[in-house]
Amino acid sequence: MSASEKRYFKMQAKRHVIKGKNNYIRLFEAIEVQQKYDEAALKKKFEDATFSKQLSVSKNYLYRLILRSLTEFHYAKTTTIEIRNNIAQIEVLKKKNLLIQARKLIKSTIRKARAIEDFSILIELYRIQQDTVDAIPNIQLLKEKEEVLRKLNNLLRYEMLHCELMELFRAQGIAREEKIGKDVLREILKSPLMEDEEKALSAKAKLKYNYVKATYAFSKWDFKGAKPAILRMKEIWEKDLPKLLPEKMNRYISILNNLLIINLELCETATFYENIEVLRALTPTKVGDKIYQKTVYYSMLYNYYNKTKQFDLGLAKMEECRQFLDCSKSEIPKHHLLGLYFNLGITSFFAFQFDKTIDWFNLIINHPSKELNIDNQCLARLLNLLAYYEIYQGKNQHLDYVWRSTYQYLKKKERIFPFEEAVLSFVKSLSKQTTNKRNERTKFFDFKQKIADIRHIHSERVIYTAFDIIDWVDYRLAKF
Repeated sequence: MSASEKRYFKMQAKRHVIKGKNNYIRLFEAIEVQQKYDEAALKKKFEDATFSKQLSVSKNYLYRLILRSLTEFHYAKTTTIEIRNNIAQIEVLKKKNLLIQARKLIKSTIRKARAIEDFSILIELYRIQQDTVDAIPNIQLLKEKEEVLRKLNNLLRYEMLHCELMELFRAQGIAREEKIGKDVLREILKSPLMEDEEKALSAKAKLKYNYVKATYAFSKWDFKGAKPAILRMKEIWEKDLPKLLPEKMNRYISILNNLLIINLELCETATFYENIEVLRALTPTKVGDKIYQKTVYYSMLYNYYNKTKQFDLGLAKMEECRQFLDCSKSEIPKHHLLGLYFNLGITSFFAFQFDKTIDWFNLIINHPSKELNIDNQCLARLLNLLAYYEIYQGKNQHLDYVWRSTYQYLKKKERIFPFEEAVLSFVKSLSKQTTNKRNERTKFFDFKQKIADIRHIHSERVIYTAFDIIDWVDYRLAKF
């Protein structure tokens, strides 16, 4: 809860007093100061209080008081909550038989629901209007209801296409083999819904149409192809759904995130700075959106540092970023949290801070959620392996264990492509012999040539957009 929400709750809770003492505020304040919920500490603190004998009942009532307070606090702060409150008021007016007032409120509420394209609520409002307020059948009302149902069905079909594509993208990553996902991708793009944006019957459906196009382009690493679709989505939010934007700010932030990625990949540095300032200037009202905004900001900033090889700047800002993560990581969407870990790991690796590299990549490898896309999951393990080589040179038993673990993971995921095979073979050869520096130097030269050759393979381009491993090879060669 925010400070304002807590203050409002305490004001409201003063209405609920037991024997001259507000036990609910006492219980709320005791829980509030705990770093981690501790029921035993609460029972000890209130052992002389009557309500502590039925603490679970008191907690449940406190929970309902907090929810009621938050509902009142956020009344009319979002259009959706305002609409829901209006529906409750319409029901009251109906029971009082104040039908003129009910009709008036229904009409204004329908206008609000149309502005945010909440088709489910519109159906509910039409039902209320038809069943209770306008008891006589109304052909115009039925036509409006039919049109809303048509738009809702159209939107659901686009959402199914988008979900199917996203599941494929997250599971299989960038297409680095012709066979991977190609048939599914073709079928999605062949859908009649994807023939033209005009097939989308609402602004929300048009968002999904462009999301599918952008995701498909991203899956092929086609940033030029993705850019028009992402810009169109930004335009739809700003022009067609501005009233919904405050309560769906996370969607808009996600669009800016994708736009910033495109700016970096297309070397549009000036536009990148413009868009990251747009991101920073946003004023989300939800705590979760504020955290998400800052997460995307840090992630894109480190993405920029890594692309431009300004690893020293990344190191200088790392403690600030770490403090943010310590406070907020439980609230950050998992795939964005893991993505930020990935960027921090890359910065640490190419700044030759190999202990920090292992720390960041282990947060990905050991995380219970695997929402980071499969490409970055694999790359994190490969760089982690190289960092272990740096730290555990001469301790082959430990390095062999990490090598086997990395190999088994890549094999299980069917992700051993030319780059992965080159790194695995290289580290395996180094672990066999570490005393002859001349031979070791030759192995690094051979590895550098191998990597340079792989760079020309079209399907391997995803690797070199994330980082350039030759920078590390050159660092190692300079030490011989």
